[in-house]
Amino acid sequence: MFTIREVGDMLVSIVALGFLFSFSPGFLPEGSPWLMNLLMATLLSGVVWTLHVAAQKLMARRYECRTIYFMSPHFIAVSILLTLFISIMSFGQFVLVVAAVGFVNVSTKYSMRLGYKFMGLTLKETGEVAVAGWIANVLLALLLKVLHPVHPAFFTYFIEMNLWVALFNLLPIPPLDGSKILSWNVAAWVVSLALSITLLLTLPFLGLIESLLLLFLVLVVGFFVVQRLLPAPTGPRYAE
Repeated sequence: MFTIREVGDMLVSIVALGFLFSFSPGFLPEGSPWLMNLLMATLLSGVVWTLHVAAQKLMARRYECRTIYFMSPHFIAVSILLTLFISIMSFGQFVLVVAAVGFVNVSTKYSMRLGYKFMGLTLKETGEVAVAGWIANVLLALLLKVLHPVHPAFFTYFIEMNLWVALFNLLPIPPLDGSKILSWNVAAWVVSLALSITLLLTLPFLGLIESLLLLFLVLVVGFFVVQRLLPAPTGPRYAE
């Protein structure tokens, strides 16, 4: 699913995310070494970011497309500088993790293959591939909320990490996912952004019953979206 180059870019992105989240209040006991917080944040970032990108790759299969992940040195540098600047200016009292480290490029499989007529992707197709990563992170956050009573501090940290990644990738800044979703459907972008902010502000305070009900509603509504993650039942998009 991932090329060797993508694996390298993913590793750099995951380490960058781990570094950024290591400055936010973690679940480890107060006074724990920062390196331990960095290690745990990096491991959790690996789960969050891999799921995000893998969901987009899976969605792209429906349209017989491929996605290529690129880490962005510029985004990583800006994210680190902004996160550190806000933390320093607030004397460590407020940490805003700017979780934008890379992007997925969507292309057709046969664009360079002789004997095939190239057919470009529509804005709808590109937008649906982009929103798949957001859906994956939101669903994981809701599932983790169900397990919250097992270890409240750990799962609160893990949930917020998912929601932060989902939120910041909705920024309408090319080539982030948000710009592709906004170009496809303004309403879809607004709803995704509103839901991300709402979950980020309310999910940590919901009880188990409320979380289960919310998870059920999201799963019912998202059932039809999940179906689109399956390979398309129709024939090839490209005619000889």
